[in-house]
Parts: sequence; structure tokens; C-alpha cells
Amino acid sequence: MLEKLEKNTIVEDDEEERIIKKLKTLQGEELRKAILESMK
Repeated sequence: MLEKLEKNTIVEDDEEERIIKKLKTLQGEELRKAILESMK
């Protein structure tokens, strides 16, 4: 994992971070929806 990151360029790292952040927010949205549904 670390070796892979060291070989990546800064641009690729930024892109990866952006994707991870998007995934985290998507997971958060899904969780929120699931919680709201379970409260009904």
C-alpha cells in the first residue's frame, strides 16, 4: 500500500483522495437515508 502511494504522482494522490472523499460522503448519504427509513 505505502509503496504504491510513493510511486504515485502528487496529481494521482489528489485524485485518489477526491474519490475517497466522494465515496465517504456517498456512504454518509446512504446511512442517513437508511436511518430515516428505519425511523418511519
